[in-house]
Amino acid sequence: MQQENRFDILSGGVEDPNVNGTLKDELIRLPELSITEVFDLKAKLETELDGLFDKLNLQGADLNSNLVTPEGFPRSDVDVLQVRLLRRSINMLRNDLRAVISRTQELMATQFKKMAAKTHKIQDDNVLDYRIPFALVTEVVPGSPSHRAGLLEGDKIVKFGSINAGNNQSLAAIGPVVKKSENAQISIRMLRNGSLQNLTLTPSRNWAGPGLLGCRLVHV
Repeated sequence: MQQENRFDILSGGVEDPNVNGTLKDELIRLPELSITEVFDLKAKLETELDGLFDKLNLQGADLNSNLVTPEGFPRSDVDVLQVRLLRRSINMLRNDLRAVISRTQELMATQFKKMAAKTHKIQDDNVLDYRIPFALVTEVVPGSPSHRAGLLEGDKIVKFGSINAGNNQSLAAIGPVVKKSENAQISIRMLRNGSLQNLTLTPSRNWAGPGLLGCRLVHV
């Protein structure tokens, strides 16, 4: 059994000459349309309705005009059949517009939920990046790049370039970042005496000791 069409514009299977045929196809596909396409369809329906009302006005009538004389005869100054067809088209299109608006609201609600979830994830990532330490500085060699940058024993690293508590791989991720950043600044965020502080460290071999940093880090 064929499912009854949910849109008034096609109800009864009667073609409506007053309505754009393309709109009929789009209305049938409404559940499949993206939010942008639904907004576009809404605008088309509103434009179509404006056009139908203009046609109705040209007939010298509106949705509530009486189409018979006081004696009960059809008015001779208007095309009664055309007015009735236009009224029918307008009423059907109004119902279709309500369905489209309802679908728009559904899609917007879904979109807002996705945006809220994404915002929540970003906020969680920020907390992860800037609040949770993943490494403890246990030694800083005098004269080393770390010493020149101002790093102190006891500092707790919460961000080392792009490395944070969520991606440090038990500090294994730091080595490649250091090598890639030789003679280039790395932004570091750390906890010192309970306070968040920032500094920049430039890995370099231009010092008396071995390595590029001159400090020892342990995973926490």
